[in-house]
Amino acid sequence: MHTLQFLTFLAVTGFVASDVAKCLNHGTPLNATDCVCPEFVSGKLCEHTRCPRFGIADKNRCTCPPGWFAPRCGIRRCRPPVDENMDFHKRSLIIVFNTKTTMLEQKNALVSSFNKMLDEITTNQATRVKENFVNYIFYGFVKKGDSINVTEFLLEDSTEFLEKIKNIELQDGDDTQPVLVSAYNAQQTYGETRPNSVLLVFTDSPASDATPLSYHFEDGTQEQLTMQNIILWRHKLAFLLSLPDGVDRTSDAVDVYRRIAMTAHGDSFFVKNGNETSEILTEVIGMYYHPENINIAYGITGSRIIEPTRDTDNQFVFILITFDPTDPNNKQLPSIENGNLYSEGRNHRLYFSFNDPSIKIVADFQTQYNYRIFLQSDYVILSELSSDSEIDLGNFMVTQGVPKWVTSKVFGFPPFDTISYHMESSTNEVVREEYYGSLRPQKDCTFDYTFDVWQDTSTCIPGPLTNVVRLYYGNTYKQRVIASYCDIVSHTKHIPQHYVKPASVLLELSAAESHDDSLSTCDSKYIPAINDARMNEPNQYIFVLERHSGNAEIYKTLSREIEQIIDFIKPSTETAHTKEFTLIVHCDQESRVVLSSYNPKVFIKLFREKVDSLKLFDNLDHTMGLMSIIQAQKINILPLAQIFYFTNQQVTDLSDIGRNWDVVDKDTEFNFFSISNGTISNALYLPLQLQIVQRQSGGRLIPIKTEDSLIPLFADITTGATALTTDSEKFDCSVQEYSAELYVEKDADAVIIQLTGAGLKNIRIQDSSQQEINMTSFIRYKSENVVILRIDFEKNHQNHGIWQVVMGTNQGGCQVTARIKTSKGVILGFTSSPTDDAATTQIFSMRQNTQFNRAIYAVVRSRTDYSAVPTTIEIQTINQERFDLPATDSHLTMSPRDNSSCSFNYISNPVNVPKTQMTLWILRGINENKEFEIRRMYYYVQHLPADTSVCHGGQVNEFGQCKCPDRYTGEYCWDRICAEGATLAYGICFCAPGYMGDFCETELLVNSTSTTVSPGPSVGTTPSHIETTTKSTSKTNLLSAVTSMTVDGYDNGKVIARIRV
Repeated sequence: MHTLQFLTFLAVTGFVASDVAKCLNHGTPLNATDCVCPEFVSGKLCEHTRCPRFGIADKNRCTCPPGWFAPRCGIRRCRPPVDENMDFHKRSLIIVFNTKTTMLEQKNALVSSFNKMLDEITTNQATRVKENFVNYIFYGFVKKGDSINVTEFLLEDSTEFLEKIKNIELQDGDDTQPVLVSAYNAQQTYGETRPNSVLLVFTDSPASDATPLSYHFEDGTQEQLTMQNIILWRHKLAFLLSLPDGVDRTSDAVDVYRRIAMTAHGDSFFVKNGNETSEILTEVIGMYYHPENINIAYGITGSRIIEPTRDTDNQFVFILITFDPTDPNNKQLPSIENGNLYSEGRNHRLYFSFNDPSIKIVADFQTQYNYRIFLQSDYVILSELSSDSEIDLGNFMVTQGVPKWVTSKVFGFPPFDTISYHMESSTNEVVREEYYGSLRPQKDCTFDYTFDVWQDTSTCIPGPLTNVVRLYYGNTYKQRVIASYCDIVSHTKHIPQHYVKPASVLLELSAAESHDDSLSTCDSKYIPAINDARMNEPNQYIFVLERHSGNAEIYKTLSREIEQIIDFIKPSTETAHTKEFTLIVHCDQESRVVLSSYNPKVFIKLFREKVDSLKLFDNLDHTMGLMSIIQAQKINILPLAQIFYFTNQQVTDLSDIGRNWDVVDKDTEFNFFSISNGTISNALYLPLQLQIVQRQSGGRLIPIKTEDSLIPLFADITTGATALTTDSEKFDCSVQEYSAELYVEKDADAVIIQLTGAGLKNIRIQDSSQQEINMTSFIRYKSENVVILRIDFEKNHQNHGIWQVVMGTNQGGCQVTARIKTSKGVILGFTSSPTDDAATTQIFSMRQNTQFNRAIYAVVRSRTDYSAVPTTIEIQTINQERFDLPATDSHLTMSPRDNSSCSFNYISNPVNVPKTQMTLWILRGINENKEFEIRRMYYYVQHLPADTSVCHGGQVNEFGQCKCPDRYTGEYCWDRICAEGATLAYGICFCAPGYMGDFCETELLVNSTSTTVSPGPSVGTTPSHIETTTKSTSKTNLLSAVTSMTVDGYDNGKVIARIRV
């Protein structure tokens, strides 16, 4: 049985929820002591988190490199890009400084040159546009014997930053220093670190943490870790090395600087004194205003003629030539025949060219030198490799013998005809010929261009590579060169891929097991349902802003109050960031995910910046709102997600996006704020498409005008009252008052009642004892069209049960809804077999391809520490033109199932679901005293006409469930069944070292002379019901530890200890 989603019931004890482990980081309790942890989380209680892909740890979350967006930067399928994550205008300046007493002259040079360097590095030389760094990071280190003293700080003000550097005291240190780990830590210390930063490393010592050169990146040497971090974060690296005379430059402790600079497309400067350092900082580093490399080579000899490609006409091209001045063969620096010399030193020359079509480097065949040709440009190309075509973006490494796919992302460039890439060695020899790309078939990808697979990578030369990406415009092209690397997998023996639970756990689970033979049992217990997000409070909050000019005043209020709104949510503790916050905007042309952050302070600051500068449009009568609805679901990384969608009533149409949008995920709740700039004649108006989304997600519709404050609205929406018990309306409440029942569950902690209508009047509410409710005491928000009340039963003693509401309107219809805040978690699902526990979240029977309508089962999971027992379900069909006229179709009776073998512990009798687009399912649970223990409402939408293309593979069984291809599972068959030992992360298998393949099923073995691929341990025989039955997407796994490096090099996995001062 597949361990990522199931445990056989013999291995899972029955338990009551009051006696379960207190799992952290969204772990799932199995029993009183054990948890199933999400990907990249481990520990008995899921207390340990880690950051793959060189994410920066920040409490229990990770700040990800550009392009990555996941709770812990893990491998994933396509997801929409987040603008802020890839805003390369926002840079950090990172200074790594060896604070030895021998570095005094270098410190003085840095201090005296800092302001001039900063003025140059933040100014475009051609346009004189100035763009400051967003923050400044200093990481000072000195090692003496067994002690390492570290001085580290991050500041946003450059003046204060410089003053702190001036006050740093230098200390005696060893002859060799931990330079590499310090450069690594400087990039990994602060979650505020930005990509595309300038990284300056100052030292006069060989690296004590250097090791012999290794092409096996699974070795995890400090050289490899530091190098990978620089490249994945796209930092611009420069070593300033004031090494003493007599140091062996060929030793690994010194040569490692050259190797890292060459691989990361950086620079190494050898300086003798402070004057040389000052010149390099002000004249060379000062030109690092968004330096985008267009040509590059390291360790070459002889003259070269290069035709640079400019982004725009008459653009400056900078040519930096460097060499090692201590190499006896390097007698004279090469020169540029037709260039303008800007800066010159013992081991560098910097030229610039304005409009020359070619550049000639003149050099003799003895001198070994490097050149780097770059532009100051806002245009960026990202290009990465992975071993799986389904992965959105990978890293920079080619693994010898492993097929590789390249994906790319283009920023800023004008529209182009074609994109291509080819691979070169560091000396410009072609390693892979030019291949042309195309837009990816997957939608919503961060990296949206893809290329044919590089099938035979056995010929790649171990060591640094250059990925040359070109954008063609007719017969001309624009170009970027991107750091890459050819890695070798060094396994020489088989490593078992299976996972064995500790014997004590097996014994404990078996001993505690008990079954009720009188109840129906399940074939296997579906673990993800135990702690399904739908039973808990929201974890992600997504703001969707329509760019209509009539919304301007509301957005000003929202921006002003966003900090108070976020405070309602309580997003962070001392040890954890518990929530995620996202901003999406759209107009009639596009929908963009602008911002997403787990850090509330970061989100609040950036939210205000983005919203206050948001361009709005007049006469916006149709929008890409449906795309924003899809984007919101794709960007939901911490369900349950609450979405706050602001729309103007003048927007009456939503653009057809030509894809499935009408069935929304059940772990999202869409709340619509309908803005009117005049009199509201129909308070219940929403475009039909948005009504469909709002109803089935259990969200709210709140008509608003110009509001002095939005805080009263958000105060109750964001506090966890998500269980819908009442949703009732009347088409016209102006002629005759509307009387409706309102349901309050017996043990509800609070009820939030919303009354909506154009010109509400004559409102009266009685509790179940017919006692009139004094509404004045409980009103949280009131306008002429909306009244919202909140009653907390701990403080107030109204009777629960069936209440009565009476109201009228001046014009049009009216509606009453009620939601309760409760600890009674209840979810509804569907299955085709009474013994199947892996219920789908959506109804699948519309897709049935048989002549007769096949019956299915509704199943319910109710938290088992409550007496609440679901007893019946009423199914109503909904006329989407008249939501006030539901028609009862059938009633179902619920029966309990064996709790030790079933997560969904109640099941209905078989039912033929009506083949209509929308149905309403009303779940009731009434106790012996005829009190409402449970009363929940769930709207469901099915594609009409039926659409099997939503299933991966496009096949369905006779019940309409997606029929999964071999080794795939999940409700829509997108989750892979990984070989044991691998980690399932958002549908993709994250392989252990030495394994590859879509399912990590193939083992790589390397001998001393060649790379071979041999069959790895089989995934095993997949039970037939996994192949033929849809399963809900799982984001959990049973493996608490994943090794530190994969065949894709996705993970750093190394913890560096340091002493702070």
